[in-house]
Amino acid sequence: MGEIRTLNGLWTFTIDPRGRGEEEKWYCGLPAGDRYPVPGVWQTYRKELYSYTGYTWYSREFTLEPELRGKRIFIEFAAVDFRADVWLNGKKLGMHEGGYTPFRFEVTDLVRGGEANLLVVCVFDPEENQELPHGKQGSWYSRVSGIWQDVRLLIYNEAFIEKVKITPDLDQDTVHFTVLCDGVNNLIDPNVEIMIYAAEDRGRMIEKRSFPYRDDHTYSLGLTDPCYWSPSSPWLYHTEIILKDGTIPRDRMVTYFGLRKIHWEAGRLFLNNRPFYLRGALDQGFWPETIYYAPSESLIQEEIKKARDMGFNLLRKHIKTEDPRYLYWADRMGMLIWAEPPNCAKWSELAKARFKKELFALIERDYNHPSIIIWSIYNEEWGLEWRLRNDREKQLWVNELYREVKKADPTRLVCDNSGWAHVCTDLNDYHRYFAVPELAEEWRADLTRIVEHPEENYALPANHWGEPILISEFGMWGLPETDQITGEDLDAVPWWQGSARIFKEEFKIPATAARNFRKYGLDRIFSNLNELARAAQEREFRGVKFIIEEIRKRPELAGYVVTELTDIEWETNGFLTYNRQLKAGFAKAPYFNGETIISADLNKRNFWCGETLRVRPVVVNNTDQDFQGEIVWNLNGTRLSEKTPLTVLASAVTPGHEVLLPLPNVDTPQRLCLRYELRCGERVICQNEEELTITPPAARVVNGPVVYPVGLPPAFITELVKNGFKLAPDGKAAGLCLTTALTPEVRAHLEAGGHVLWLAESQMTGDGFTLKKLVEGENWDRAAAVNFLDPSLFPGVPVAKVPGWEMAGLYPATLVTNLDTLPGVRVYGGMFQGWLGNLDGFLVELPLESGRIWITTLRLGASYNQQPIGTLMLNQLMLRAGRGWS
Repeated sequence: MGEIRTLNGLWTFTIDPRGRGEEEKWYCGLPAGDRYPVPGVWQTYRKELYSYTGYTWYSREFTLEPELRGKRIFIEFAAVDFRADVWLNGKKLGMHEGGYTPFRFEVTDLVRGGEANLLVVCVFDPEENQELPHGKQGSWYSRVSGIWQDVRLLIYNEAFIEKVKITPDLDQDTVHFTVLCDGVNNLIDPNVEIMIYAAEDRGRMIEKRSFPYRDDHTYSLGLTDPCYWSPSSPWLYHTEIILKDGTIPRDRMVTYFGLRKIHWEAGRLFLNNRPFYLRGALDQGFWPETIYYAPSESLIQEEIKKARDMGFNLLRKHIKTEDPRYLYWADRMGMLIWAEPPNCAKWSELAKARFKKELFALIERDYNHPSIIIWSIYNEEWGLEWRLRNDREKQLWVNELYREVKKADPTRLVCDNSGWAHVCTDLNDYHRYFAVPELAEEWRADLTRIVEHPEENYALPANHWGEPILISEFGMWGLPETDQITGEDLDAVPWWQGSARIFKEEFKIPATAARNFRKYGLDRIFSNLNELARAAQEREFRGVKFIIEEIRKRPELAGYVVTELTDIEWETNGFLTYNRQLKAGFAKAPYFNGETIISADLNKRNFWCGETLRVRPVVVNNTDQDFQGEIVWNLNGTRLSEKTPLTVLASAVTPGHEVLLPLPNVDTPQRLCLRYELRCGERVICQNEEELTITPPAARVVNGPVVYPVGLPPAFITELVKNGFKLAPDGKAAGLCLTTALTPEVRAHLEAGGHVLWLAESQMTGDGFTLKKLVEGENWDRAAAVNFLDPSLFPGVPVAKVPGWEMAGLYPATLVTNLDTLPGVRVYGGMFQGWLGNLDGFLVELPLESGRIWITTLRLGASYNQQPIGTLMLNQLMLRAGRGWS
């Protein structure tokens, strides 16, 4: 592999807005410039470069000793975005397009030994990137431009090993080496010697063979008693390949490989011929300070360790050709990788050619990494202009690419179009975003549909052949605590500023949070943004926990990839923040994301005293071991006498029998925590917990307002009377009008100075009020939303500021949306998206010139005297509204 000398470091850098540098011969020396680090993304160099596109120039000098005469010298760039023109000592070496993969130039005849050599690079990144492979940089997140990976000198002998491609054959315990050499024609007796060292002891050679140099460049060695590479045992064999002329070594390359196999059969994944369940996280590979290039390898190691500690065995590198350093540590530490090329946004001949070039350059560069088990081609039809299902030309193109990728690398799985319509694929994967707890039952129904009709996810259903089913994108948002972000002023932090420059939607702009926190009175509910953020993180944990457990309970599904490992710039759906800090609750991620988990199907979450908690435990075991276990139950810190024996099967979902657990009698409503553990002797195999509430039988309301009912169903009126409310025949004798519609009678009551509580849960219209219906199914925007509520309105009722399972069945189907047009409105409960944008209400108060109206779209009427928490909440609202509330 010759000698490597880095050219990383400080380079002179200057911009060329008019594109005159070549005409003015800047390649002979830049006229002026500052010094910045290479590798580096120029958007991070200084503030005004964040939005700069066009031409930039880099230069640096280097010196080589005179005695290198007779050597062959190359300059290699690991990645430059997007186009690079390169000169050495005033002579042009060439040009390269493509922002993610390496290229090099031989400079043997141009380099001057013993003298300073001037290396100059002109980088062009055009403003219009629709026909460039770029992924999410420059569209969803900050743009990336410039020399963003390593630059180095390679010094070889006249004949040298250019590349080694290693293909493991686990079924035959054989390794195939393709050794490509340069300058072999100058050797008299070329031959190749290969040595393999023990995976557990790098110093012990276990195989050594010499081969005459072959025109097909392929050499095979068998392994005795091999160690297989896997996430739990990432065994790596180090190998040394020597190019010889007779007995004289001419070049030597040291590398490594892992003996690993991935395949699928009958809808299941297999790793090394054993059943394998994929537990993955989307990873976009962005960093706060450096955007695309990890600041250090230690940070890469820390991130992989945190991912493993949370239970993940795979990272899906999302539409980014990843930094080779990350892949190296994934190999070393046992983290599987789903690799995915950056997409173009436009469908054109130029875009297709560029995309295909980048795709196969990715496969060529990263072929040897045992950690990579999947290649994607497209993501969600990005670059196919979202018409794959009905466009035969695009279907044929995707089919052709799939077959070419399988030919280039038959050892890995290939996903043709992640998440959306499939054409020809090894994985039938789905992208499904649901908000939970609100849409918990809808999520269950969606999974049932997926399992029962997987062929519907294909452009041509006949192309479905039982491929493994994955849910490869889903997730919810949880805002980071602002004091963990550099700088106190949200507008002052560069990547926060970037969001404002990329987007017009306010919910994607972090600075919106501080403004709307005060504007809508959230500062009356939360002490500060940090408290709100922590509560939102707990909501994210609660929702993702349920979503993943429901996936894992279905043996028909082969795994999942949650969105995502870390927050990224404005998008905050990571298990970790952008600064790689664990979010609230996620220390318990192994409860639902570990290799073996226990979950529970509950009859419900909110109970009246005297009701029974029915629990059906389910154990998901992704190991290859059967075992006998026992489930131990604990309620609010008290260990229950019930124990549930269970025989757990290997690589299977094992349901247990339904268990009836007693609930305590209480005098006041309380939160309960049901904890349960699967034990094998004294060893805890896995554990979990569930949120519950218990409420005493509804007490009759004392000194409640006299209620004037308008439009209420008779059964509902009967329940009100049972709970102690007195009714009036008209508004004159009533302290409160309770209604389901703004009828003339209700408006007359308001005009007379009365109070109205409008149960608008099933309404879409109302004088002066605009209501919108929420999406009751898969919806990315809703999964990025957070509910909030002022619990001070409900003393003694266990509702949280960001509600959880206590409000199961109560979450609204509609929201009041025209809050900005209602003078004096107070928002006591509502929903916002992302960074407190698009904020709408589900519990608001509006003072009028005469009278006062309270509106709630919570499903309190439909659940009255059924859902305990909702019953208490409505009683409290009626008491407060009857006496004027504020």
